[in-house]
Amino acid sequence: MASQVLRVGTRGSALALAQTDRVVARLRSAHPGLDCQLSVVKTAGDRDQRSALAEIGGRGVFVSALERALLRNDIDCAVHSLKDLPTEVPDGLVLAAYPERADPHDVLVGTERLTVEGLPEGARVGTGSARRRGHLLHCRPDLQVSPIRGNLGTRVGEMLGGRYDALVLARAGLVRLGRPEGVEVSVIPFDVMLPSTGQGALVVEARREDRRTRRLLARFDDPDVALAASLERRILRDLGAGCHGGVGVLARVLGESVLLRATVVTPDGSACTRARARGAKVDAEQLAEAVLERLWAEGAAGLIARAAEA
Repeated sequence: MASQVLRVGTRGSALALAQTDRVVARLRSAHPGLDCQLSVVKTAGDRDQRSALAEIGGRGVFVSALERALLRNDIDCAVHSLKDLPTEVPDGLVLAAYPERADPHDVLVGTERLTVEGLPEGARVGTGSARRRGHLLHCRPDLQVSPIRGNLGTRVGEMLGGRYDALVLARAGLVRLGRPEGVEVSVIPFDVMLPSTGQGALVVEARREDRRTRRLLARFDDPDVALAASLERRILRDLGAGCHGGVGVLARVLGESVLLRATVVTPDGSACTRARARGAKVDAEQLAEAVLERLWAEGAAGLIARAAEA
């Protein structure tokens, strides 16, 4: 009997390939004999490594080309970092499996072990995220926070070259790629900086009508990751903040309960509002509603408007 073929789409960055390799290994373990064929698709975010993400399309810059390839039937599924996905999925596609979530913390990377509170006065910190910038400046308004793009090696090279004193990165990427030589890493607590929606999670997208592929992917879908992802994406979608709004959100499934936290911060860090709720998994949607109501009551709409104007 001929082996089944599954065409797996991915970006070509080192991190994307490492993530896709993990998914492919899970697929082959769940389906011995499955022939997974990788297809590398170059996205707008890969072609433009200098512009701020908000200027070239926000979250969608890393996924739209892959989604077009899916809709054309050039590939059977696409592996994404969940944090790159817009909250609206194109007609005809579905988020078919959430295979894993790594530690969603952000980390501070420097030539020595640092904390946000312990950075030297006026330290130069590199980040391409309005959310990270806002949280940093809310905690330390004296910092010089500057935009940075590029892959991990490029960013670390610029820091080691003296352009920055520290960087803020996602811990998940460092775990999946390995810590570069010559740097120290310290975790930023959630009380200081909540992560981006879906940070650390992987998701595999497929065509809605492709039952064969969806059956193959369902074998390693993690329902707790899927629940957390849906709650975080709902918060971001209902706030209408996009990539400009400085929204941090994290849902954690703890046995049969869920802890949901969210924050909205202006890019200059001058204002920040927070909300949290905890309850049973079966009441997850009510938890999201409670968090949203608290954020609106605390002035989130005004903060998001200010972020969009910045």
